[in-house]
Amino acid sequence: MRRQRVKEYTEALLDILLSSVNPERVDDDLGWKIAENIKDGRLFTHHVRSLLHKAVILCEPDKLRRINRES
Repeated sequence: MRRQRVKEYTEALLDILLSSVNPERVDDDLGWKIAENIKDGRLFTHHVRSLLHKAVILCEPDKLRRINRES
């Protein structure tokens, strides 16, 4: 069950990032790191989840707080 929750949380972070109206707030290097890791099939690793978390903090902090309360 825990693994499923982690997967859902990671997907939620990615959804928030991809639908953000503030993508310019995410540093280019961070964006490229996320993209490369996803391209290489590492979406559900702790490292990528951490990168996604950092990016979402920058572009959509309110949405991050909301999903953290819900999880």
